[in-house]
Amino acid sequence: MLEQQKLRFASLLYKYVFPVYRILYFNFKNKKDRHHLSLIRKLIKPGFQVLDIGGNIGFFTKFLAKSVGSSGHVYSFEPDKTNFSHLKKELLGNNNVTLVQKAVAAESGSLTLYTSSLLNVDHRTYKPENYTGSYTVEKVAIDEFVSDRFKIDFIKMDIQGFEKDALKGMEKTLQANPGIILFTEFWPYGLSQAGSSAVEVYDLLAGYGFLIYKVDAANLIRFTREDAATMKVEYFTDANVIASRNEISI
Repeated sequence: MLEQQKLRFASLLYKYVFPVYRILYFNFKNKKDRHHLSLIRKLIKPGFQVLDIGGNIGFFTKFLAKSVGSSGHVYSFEPDKTNFSHLKKELLGNNNVTLVQKAVAAESGSLTLYTSSLLNVDHRTYKPENYTGSYTVEKVAIDEFVSDRFKIDFIKMDIQGFEKDALKGMEKTLQANPGIILFTEFWPYGLSQAGSSAVEVYDLLAGYGFLIYKVDAANLIRFTREDAATMKVEYFTDANVIASRNEISI
């Protein structure tokens, strides 16, 4: 109940006092995700080409843009029109970022975006149990977006349980870039609502030849199929993982 109240308060700040929300959110993310940020700094090199799938209001996009430097580039995907508006303002002047107002999916076209009453980070590209509204947005498959025009070195993806669909639309890109690294989320609750599961996403990544590691504070621990199968299907249960075809030691 307390967590729900916090989310509702944050939603009110986002809607009515966004400058305050932005400061609190960025401070929260810097503290909460400090180990993740430190890990990503070690994995990303200047000049990398990066996809940020789920750009939201720009916290990770801005961090990734700084990490790749002027010789690298970040492509940030965010379908929600309000989030995208804030994303554009946050990244204004960053010449190494391309913003894409589309959802990432298995194929290009359109889909329905369902908006959350709790928080702007919880909009869904599939129909959830509860939502406040919906509207049509464009969707794009990464294979079509990249289309062998440039290499991809790193992908950060957090799209509230729609990961399996997105992964199916980037198979050619993943195969064409053997050294690619993914930083993504396993959220069984969202995956289940989207018609998937943690095991299915695990099997998909493993089938692409990836080793999977769970990010545990400052450590990386091998994440197994059994680990995925035994995750609780609860709203506040998730795991951030790194997927790489090469062994990673930090």
